[in-house]
Amino acid sequence: VDEILQPPADVRWLGFKEIRHAALGEEFAPYMDFLREMFPNAFIVFNSREPGSVAKSGWWRKRPAEQVHEIVRAMDARFADYAAQHPDVTHLASYERTTADPATLGELFEKIGEPFDLAEIQARLGRRLTH
Repeated sequence: VDEILQPPADVRWLGFKEIRHAALGEEFAPYMDFLREMFPNAFIVFNSREPGSVAKSGWWRKRPAEQVHEIVRAMDARFADYAAQHPDVTHLASYERTTADPATLGELFEKIGEPFDLAEIQARLGRRLTH
């Protein structure tokens, strides 16, 4: 945490995005358990997106669409299974639901004990990433 993530001293939540979990295959759940062991206060947010949209984005465009669809469906199943087994430390989110109605994030904020400010959430979701 100190060497790579380098959070500010006053940070309450620290996170990262990872899209390469599909390579873990059946080791996905043990890896999630490992992360939770290494980061005892971890809270995992699984953010799913429609397979067709994923197939058109980023480096996924270089793969056959049907292959991407299969990978996304398999990962969504793994996300759901892990979340069902660990509901207190996980949350299932949907890109499409969140962008259509940011209020759907209210449940996540409740789970992590943070105040939910819909106007602030909408403002942050309105910023385009530049990567």
